[in-house]
Amino acid sequence: MTAEAEIRLDALCKHYGATVAVHEVSLSIAKGELVALLGPSGCGKTTTLRMIAGFVEPTSGRIHVQGRDITRLPPYRRDTGMVFQNYALFPHLTVAENIAFGLARRGLARGLIRSRVSEMVSMMRLEGLEDRLPQRLSGGQQQRVAVARALVINPTVLLLDEPFSNLDAKLRESTRVELRRIQHSLGLTSIFVTHDQQEAMAIADRIAVMDGGSVVQVGRSADIYERPASRFVAEFIGQASFLSGRLSSIAPDGDHQFVAPGGEEITVPASRCDTGLGTNLPCTLMLRPEGLTWTSAGTPQSLSGTVDELSYQGPFVHVDIRLADGQHLLMEHRSAAGPAPARGEAVGVRIDAEAARIFRSTTTA
Repeated sequence: MTAEAEIRLDALCKHYGATVAVHEVSLSIAKGELVALLGPSGCGKTTTLRMIAGFVEPTSGRIHVQGRDITRLPPYRRDTGMVFQNYALFPHLTVAENIAFGLARRGLARGLIRSRVSEMVSMMRLEGLEDRLPQRLSGGQQQRVAVARALVINPTVLLLDEPFSNLDAKLRESTRVELRRIQHSLGLTSIFVTHDQQEAMAIADRIAVMDGGSVVQVGRSADIYERPASRFVAEFIGQASFLSGRLSSIAPDGDHQFVAPGGEEITVPASRCDTGLGTNLPCTLMLRPEGLTWTSAGTPQSLSGTVDELSYQGPFVHVDIRLADGQHLLMEHRSAAGPAPARGEAVGVRIDAEAARIFRSTTTA
């Protein structure tokens, strides 16, 4: 642990009988940092969050906040604020009463409660809604009330369990920008659970990718996207194509020569290859759509194929290219560059080695 760690998880585990929900999760989070726990359903991210909040008791491992062991403390003694996926607002309480709930439970004076609630109403832009019941609020307004209720107690740590999942796409984007602004302004250490990789990449300082109850990679968005530690991470973060082939050679300088089933050769630097790869053994070449450019068929560092499908996405067109061996390659064609090739047209695609990655074929998703 570094001296700056605000939250530290040490080998945190949760078992339900023979089922392992979380397995030895260790993670340090700095003061003021927003870390996303990202992964598919059932990967253990929400269970990890609920153990930090105190709603689930760990089977083993420790949880520290500001150097204090809180592993066995009840939720109300942990100095954490929680925003639930369904917001969990009290339907019989007004906006103001929902926000004030945690302060009233702590026995604060009425004048101080009114002052803190007024401050949160202003911060979350809820003016004029103080006397409304939750059922008379929009989804976005309910979400802001839930955040205000979590923040009003001045928590050391803010915990968020997929808080935007019930919002439509446009509102979800504007609300997460607003939440990030508030988190920055308060310097609040936060842990955010989501299965949406775009959401995690947009607002998190770092991402902890989880699979099968374990953390499989931790890093900044750019690091995880550009240098995924495994095929699972590469498939879960962003879009990518995966081509089966083999290595024909490994140069003294470390460059790996990938040979596609069609015979084309692609050179990839050692820094972008799994360790322990051997020549003439099967492997998988990962290619990001934006790392591909049009070229003449048969040129070095390229693949040849036929345009199979086109999908217009506004500023770019997704082009699905079918290679001679039946494998498929996804490319981004910028609309500003002119019309994309037509369906059925033969094309050549140049590979940017810095946007490629070679995995051992034994690596599974």
